[in-house]
Amino acid sequence: MITYRSPSQRPVSNSPVEVRWRDRSRASGAARLLVRGGVLLAVQRWHGCRLPEAPAQVRWRVAGRTTEFGQKILVGLVAEDEGSGGRAGCGLGVLIDPETGRVDDVMGEGGVVGYVESAPQGVGSAVELEVEAWLYGRTLISRLRVNGEAVALPAVLVRPGQGLMAVVGGEIGSGSLPVVEHSELVLRPLAGDRLAHG
Repeated sequence: MITYRSPSQRPVSNSPVEVRWRDRSRASGAARLLVRGGVLLAVQRWHGCRLPEAPAQVRWRVAGRTTEFGQKILVGLVAEDEGSGGRAGCGLGVLIDPETGRVDDVMGEGGVVGYVESAPQGVGSAVELEVEAWLYGRTLISRLRVNGEAVALPAVLVRPGQGLMAVVGGEIGSGSLPVVEHSELVLRPLAGDRLAHG
């Protein structure tokens, strides 16, 4: 059985097969500030779930757009640090520059993890983002898709039963945050030990 947690939103579906949350342009809380690699970031929590004990797939889709020249988009699945009032802890977090195609690992401070060929995207262009992660034991194995192009992300350690936040944000220096037009978080159990990178 999958348990879920999302204080301001109920799941759209909650079957034994998957749990799904959807929203159009409404975050479930105020922006939180993070400093990663000397960069000041603001992130907003859109959805949340609790990681199951059994193997599972988590998929976080975001459709948005930039509103200013030079603006970057942060998207991630971040573990809640429950001992500190639900602030963001470790997890997956990448900063995408739609103008250059550069993708940086900001949560693990791993630097550049890849580039997408669909760049450059101008201000106001639609950006489709999807973070897919597969939970096996304490390991999240993940990848990012930017407008359909895949970029492998570093694996991270998590704790089964831990809260996970689906977040979107950007750099504070750009003046405003990217606009989110649609979002969806899906948590699906995996049958047996199947590693489904489809």
